[in-house]
Amino acid sequence: MEIKESESKGIWILTLNGVMDAHTSPNIKTKLEAGIASGKTKIIVDMKDVSYLSSAGAGALLAGLTASRKKTGELRLCSFQAGVKDAFDVMGFSKAFKVFTDLDKALDGF
Repeated sequence: MEIKESESKGIWILTLNGVMDAHTSPNIKTKLEAGIASGKTKIIVDMKDVSYLSSAGAGALLAGLTASRKKTGELRLCSFQAGVKDAFDVMGFSKAFKVFTDLDKALDGF
């Protein structure tokens, strides 16, 4: 799993590339927790290059969402590939997150 960081309009953007599973999700969770602890509470995770998502990967995202909300922040998701979005929906995680079709829409109104 590759994690690229950028920022736009004061919003921390993480662009993920690869597979989110039990082996890679701890790295994502650690990255989110460290960023939130340093004050980055407005977050977008761009999922456009994630080819597989397990429940462990979804759990890492949920941990980030919970941590950001404790700091009165928000974590948004965007740009899911169709199969990954279907898995996310089936696991029931889409009810907890604001999910957008692309990065520009996720940035709007933040």
